[in-house]
Amino acid sequence: MIIIFSGFLLRIALIIYNIDINLLPGAEYDAGWFHLEGVRYRNYLDREELLGDYNWEYAVGWVYGAFLGSLYYFIGIDSWYVSSLLSCFVWFLSALVFRKIMLKIKYEKKYINLAIIIYTFLLPTSIVYTAITLREGYMLLFFNLFVLSIINIYYENDLRRIIFNTIVIISITCLLLALHKGNAYFIVIFVPLMIIYYFINKFAISKKTLIVLLIFMLFCLSFFDYGEVIFDSIKNYQLGHFSSTPDRAVYYTRDRIENIDYSLITLFIYVLNNFFSYFVEPTIYRIDNLKDAILFGENTIRLILFFLIIKKSLLKFDNKILFIVFLTIAILMEGIYAQGTVNWGTASRHHVPIMGIFILVAFFPSRKLR
Repeated sequence: MIIIFSGFLLRIALIIYNIDINLLPGAEYDAGWFHLEGVRYRNYLDREELLGDYNWEYAVGWVYGAFLGSLYYFIGIDSWYVSSLLSCFVWFLSALVFRKIMLKIKYEKKYINLAIIIYTFLLPTSIVYTAITLREGYMLLFFNLFVLSIINIYYENDLRRIIFNTIVIISITCLLLALHKGNAYFIVIFVPLMIIYYFINKFAISKKTLIVLLIFMLFCLSFFDYGEVIFDSIKNYQLGHFSSTPDRAVYYTRDRIENIDYSLITLFIYVLNNFFSYFVEPTIYRIDNLKDAILFGENTIRLILFFLIIKKSLLKFDNKILFIVFLTIAILMEGIYAQGTVNWGTASRHHVPIMGIFILVAFFPSRKLR
């Protein structure tokens, strides 16, 4: 708890610096924009205009902006301190949930402390992003609660508690959908994957059968042009992230993406290349300043955790089902973000919501089966 509380105080110190002294890296654009959107919505509520007259069309993060505006209206203050302090408190709650998950699954104490230190201090960009007025800290909390609810269902025998936790998961899902459209893709893919995994376990489906099913799925992707639809969606979304102003932190050029032509093999290479760049950029050869060096250090920590996960996935141990579910959440969500990201600055923000689950999987207890 001392580590978590220290992290909370550090984040409060950062928002004082950010507001009163100088903007933190990452706080220059969206964080200020969300605050201003909250002020705009608070002014709308003050004037008691009809909801239909409010201009949602140009408010990309309108749900989050409306939430902040409602908060400002309720307390009668539209200070940037209010929304920033709330972000710090949301991170604090996420850390408590993160710790509770480890206690519930009975992680070893030394791994609990190490995981909390990484979660709290060792990823500098996440410290900043969870201290300022951004959605990522809220999504971090909601994904942690999502996992905790899954654990509660897994261990629970009481039907009423199972129903309660199912309702909690549905509620959290609605909140995630409201915060970012990438979460919609996650839900659409995650639910079928869990259903498939359930039947694989229940009926002990053989590896040969799974290979046949995988080949059939690839055939469907190609024959019904689903693969091309996916390819075009990723390509067009990435192209939409290039502006007329050159971005030093991009790991692709616009021409490179425009010149990629579809084939099923190209699709898989494209997806894997996006995932690779999302995790490793900037490489050591592309470090130009301190921010790049910090991101390189964070990526190194993530890669170490990734190798721990690979090693652990080859073992047989108690609660392996939970491990696989958590791993699916982490890889799926990171994979979705990777497909829509073209620069390592944006990638550093997208890592935040799944940060807790990623660390949980890396240190998951691997007690041998009895």
